[in-house]
Amino acid sequence: MNIKIDALNYYGATKKYQLHFPALQDDIAADVVIIGGGFSGINTALELAEQGITNVVVLEARHLGYGGTGRNGGQVMAGIGHDIEAVKKHVGKEGLETLFKISNLGAGIIRERIKKYNIDADFVPGYGYLAYNQRQFEDPAPVGKRV
Repeated sequence: MNIKIDALNYYGATKKYQLHFPALQDDIAADVVIIGGGFSGINTALELAEQGITNVVVLEARHLGYGGTGRNGGQVMAGIGHDIEAVKKHVGKEGLETLFKISNLGAGIIRERIKKYNIDADFVPGYGYLAYNQRQFEDPAPVGKRV
């Protein structure tokens, strides 16, 4: 692998495409302006386009994927990244179930878009369960059964 010395992260060092867009020079009008060209901003613009809203501008100070998007590990995981019981205390059983549904929907949207737009993402579906504490390690029942 030929790693670029000036890259700040793995994504920057290994990305296959260099996209360059000119800096905004003039006043422009748009129906929607999205601040940030990371994962959330670009997906918001795509969602709007799929809904027929096409006069959308994405403003990014550096380059697409520069911030946290370019520094993540690239995994698409459904679930909650915290202690399930602690979250359940705050949102209740129904709230926890809703959070899991939303999380699964989000992961599904990503899978669908990778396929629909033929995105070269080296996507490999899989599943992993990591224990957050000793109790979870000793009782590796699937999270869904605890909910």
